[in-house]
Amino acid sequence: MDVGLIVGSRQMQMLEEWQSTVANNLSNASTPGFQKTLYSVTADALKVTDAGEVKRAQSTALTLPKGGASNSFVDGTIRVSGNPHDFAVKHGGFFAVNSPEGATFYTKDGEFQVNSEGVLINKAGYTVDVEGGELTIDVQQGPITVTRDGSVNQNGQSLGRISAYSFTAPENLVRLSGSYFADNGNSGSSLIEDPVVLQGHLMGSATSAMAEMVSMIQISRAYEVSQKIIQESDERLDRAIQTFSV
Repeated sequence: MDVGLIVGSRQMQMLEEWQSTVANNLSNASTPGFQKTLYSVTADALKVTDAGEVKRAQSTALTLPKGGASNSFVDGTIRVSGNPHDFAVKHGGFFAVNSPEGATFYTKDGEFQVNSEGVLINKAGYTVDVEGGELTIDVQQGPITVTRDGSVNQNGQSLGRISAYSFTAPENLVRLSGSYFADNGNSGSSLIEDPVVLQGHLMGSATSAMAEMVSMIQISRAYEVSQKIIQESDERLDRAIQTFSV
């Protein structure tokens, strides 16, 4: 098996995975509360068997690139929206939302609204988690005010407290679509006792469209190099076959 073909094909596979990661970051550059996915490249020690199989090795001269994705939990920039139903939680906190099926998801996207039943929900229709259940607002009673600890008040009456969560091991959160994460039980979730919740604010995406476009260009150029490696290796192998088959 030609080593050049192995190296080139493995690198192209890694670059395709990297490109998919960057494309997802780019498509969510304007998604409130979106957390960027990082992609890192390391060297993997491998060996090629006589049958042409690539296997892991303890010591070998052949090292191939290996990529892996991980989640970044750097907060995006918080901006003023002016909408009283928009919220942002500072210092790494997450809001919790509950699906109709009973699943709980975590997000930094605090773009909420009140449905026809007066319940505070997000754009997907998931109810916003409040200590003690869900938050019901009577819009006829006037606007709500939310203090920095997440307490919601209307006409001097307390309606509840918006839950904010932190995680001791956020790297164990499972990334879902958009800005959602799920807790597999290994993330160490806990309610923040003294959160900083800002009403009328939204946290922006933690990824930059410009930075992701630069990464796209770098990936494209690296992909072209890998294609050239494979082409040259294939041509070299073809010449060898022609030479020794005479």
